[in-house]
Amino acid sequence: MTIRDITKPVVLDVEYAGQAKTPWGTFSAGFNAQTKINRKDWDPNWNVALEMGGWLVGDTITIIGVQGTPTFFINGVLHTASWGQDSLAAALQRAIAQSRT
Repeated sequence: MTIRDITKPVVLDVEYAGQAKTPWGTFSAGFNAQTKINRKDWDPNWNVALEMGGWLVGDTITIIGVQGTPTFFINGVLHTASWGQDSLAAALQRAIAQSRT
């Protein structure tokens, strides 16, 4: 994740939400994702002290409902847009096989 020119890896909790056939004959899979980050990892420089004590923005931030076209790397190979279930499964199988060698 990149925030204000600082990039750090984050782990997403991902749930498969199903798939549907697109008008172009391919299949798109849907996923729901969420994560928690510590905003101090990205060197924040803004907050506001509250009158009753504490701060307006806490250190732990929960990011829910990550949306968009799935774009990710499998062993350094970029995968974007929609693809068929078979091609995704094949890419994952290749990655698993390479990790065992």
